[in-house]
Amino acid sequence: DGIPRGTNKIKLSRFSAKKFRSAVGSDTSNGLFGNMALYSRVSGSVGLITLQNPPVNALSAVVRQSLIDLMDRALSEPEVKSVVICGQNGKFCGGADIKEFRSDMTGPPLVPMIDRLELSSKPVVAAI
Repeated sequence: DGIPRGTNKIKLSRFSAKKFRSAVGSDTSNGLFGNMALYSRVSGSVGLITLQNPPVNALSAVVRQSLIDLMDRALSEPEVKSVVICGQNGKFCGGADIKEFRSDMTGPPLVPMIDRLELSSKPVVAAI
């Protein structure tokens, strides 16, 4: 399954971001708005990153950079034991931002960004 030995494996089956927030609480007092993404801590030890790029939370250059910046923040906080990534308004992510197809790509490339998430020192879960 590609997960290194000794790594905690978290499985979410039909577990929406709404159900996640309901299950772990909604303490967003430590919130920080990134560019088109929101970071908050819920239940003290879970970092929650919410993609905010309506209407489908597309991965624009700004969203990709925000995701990297907020992941760095979550990984640097010793209290955070895992990270959940979800999308605003019940939509996880519509993929690449087609508005950027006509121009040269800016911001972090998609594949290295995904590799960075997969190689994280803490479990990362996508709440789809």
